Amino acid sequence: MYLHILSLILLAQSFFACDQLEQTTQLTETKGNTQPKIIPAKSIPAAKNIVFQSRDFGQTWEDVSAGLPDSLSVGRVVADGREIVLASGSKLFRSSTTTKDPIWETEVLQNMEITNIFLGQTGLYVSCYEKGFFKEIPQGDLWIPMHNTLKDKTIRSVLEISDGTLFVGVESGLFKSVDSGVSWKQVINDTGINSLVAADASGTELVCGTYEGLMHSADGGEHWTLVLTEDFGAWHSKRVAGGLVTITEGGTWKDPSRSNRMRISTNGGKTWQRMDEDLPQVPFLYQMDESGPSSRRIYAIEQAGKYLFCSTNAGIFRSDNMGKNWALMSLSIGNEMFELVVSGQILYAIHVVGC
Repeated sequence: MYLHILSLILLAQSFFACDQLEQTTQLTETKGNTQPKIIPAKSIPAAKNIVFQSRDFGQTWEDVSAGLPDSLSVGRVVADGREIVLASGSKLFRSSTTTKDPIWETEVLQNMEITNIFLGQTGLYVSCYEKGFFKEIPQGDLWIPMHNTLKDKTIRSVLEISDGTLFVGVESGLFKSVDSGVSWKQVINDTGINSLVAADASGTELVCGTYEGLMHSADGGEHWTLVLTEDFGAWHSKRVAGGLVTITEGGTWKDPSRSNRMRISTNGGKTWQRMDEDLPQVPFLYQMDESGPSSRRIYAIEQAGKYLFCSTNAGIFRSDNMGKNWALMSLSIGNEMFELVVSGQILYAIHVVGC
């Protein structure tokens, strides 16, 4: 089923998550750790128009929301080669991506409002803004706090590199830990951090998106240099084949009609070039809503196979030449946001709420 057909239905979709679950995992605090126990609940109403998957690089899309709570409000999404994970309120919804039809399992983190989720070397990290962040221990079904000695708990981004070194971006800067969160060293001061990405597998070269622009480190995060200040801020940075990509602001926060930008770096984050010139600057005129958004908004970038994809308020676009040209793959209506994630060769588009 194509996303542009389903998007008409999404306009009427509620933004409140259903609390009825077929089976959930509730967490309780025990000496600093969280340990799950299974609790029964009522059956889940049929869900639609939340998660879509494409197995042919965006040509066609299938709704794979069945098994999720109806009208689920998804806040954050991650995926790796094994599973896709959605965050909503205090719940994680997880499904293996190795089977064609996802089977969603639910985990509840008691007394925690999940604000973001991140992939680690051996499991997930979840953050709770102003309360800290937790690491998943899959072997024991535990979540352990990593923030006990972190002086700023306004967590916005978490990165774990191959040797286990942790970086945490917060409102006051960037912190680094080489001892699994026992102690923290602040390596960037006085600017908020939106995103973190390693430019290489070793984590020697790093890039972080800040409120002021993009910063680059060539020594494992000890020292940082501003490499892009032309745009106001940067977030949603990630590594793709052949380089790094990021989304940046093209104006100031005081300008509500500003359009944002996509940039690419092919030299480890030292220099950045525009890759959004071929995207429409002003969204299409919507048949159902002629008062649609006055500026182009880019929500996500992802790579599947040889293609780059970007999600905007005009739809989902695909490029086969690293962003020089873009082709519309599905039309969006209004201001709906679709996050994009990839597991293997499968591309997922998830209807999300929030910034």
